[in-house]
Amino acid sequence: MAKRFTDSRKWDDPWFIDLDNDSRMLWIYLLDKCSHSGIYKRSDKLKTFYVGDVSFDDFFEQSDSRLIDIGNGKYFIPKFIEFQYGVSIDSLNENNRVHKSVIDELNKEGVLKGLRRGLIGLKDKDKDNIKDKDKDKDKNQDNNIDSQLYVKMNCLIAQGCKDLVDIKLNLDNSYSEHDINEAWEHVQWYKNKEKKNGQN
Repeated sequence: MAKRFTDSRKWDDPWFIDLDNDSRMLWIYLLDKCSHSGIYKRSDKLKTFYVGDVSFDDFFEQSDSRLIDIGNGKYFIPKFIEFQYGVSIDSLNENNRVHKSVIDELNKEGVLKGLRRGLIGLKDKDKDNIKDKDKDKDKNQDNNIDSQLYVKMNCLIAQGCKDLVDIKLNLDNSYSEHDINEAWEHVQWYKNKEKKNGQN
């Protein structure tokens, strides 16, 4: 049986307070039933058995970016990692066994696509004197990207969003125009880099 931290402050969170009791139970259920990486595989049958006949789709609409649809009936809870492991998603360390397992699952599900900052580990960063300009550029490109927005943007692209206008229509209003444009530029930069590497 997995044991997890729980945030007792959720009872004071205005978003949580505004939920009806069934939706509160569904949120707690999602936090308990998601994987160690914050990925929940949707099962309406199990959800109904455990928390009753609350509408998952209605809950998703009011989740306010707390739940990201990553396709194939799976959802990602971005704040889960920061709360459970004490680091942001872009600060996970591949040299830490637990983090490595999380990184592997997030990569498998396509959540981390292109997000490389912080995945080398501090000791490796200090040891390696990176001389290759492309590697330095990669590191600098990632430094100012909102990782949650970047993950959400990649998920929207995976679901069929083709351009920035399409993505903006699917994002909530909590992101600034500047942050959205910056994350989009990084997505495009990474795509071009992948294409370039594929040609070599």
